Amino acid sequence: MVKISDMVAYDLRETSGKLKASERTLRQYIRDGKLQAFKLGLKYFVTQKALESYFDTPSRHWEK
Repeated sequence: MVKISDMVAYDLRETSGKLKASERTLRQYIRDGKLQAFKLGLKYFVTQKALESYFDTPSRHWEK
């Protein structure tokens, strides 16, 4: 976890554990634009706000 001021961000390993989804799946979501993330060095990070946004609008992300 990285905390900068009021922003909290989790690396993909932490996010994977929280969501019970593989890191590979999360990278695909990032590439597809379904999940917002930023890259710092060699790691991707997902902010708490991005996670909340992802789950606030599930119909936009989940395909039938």
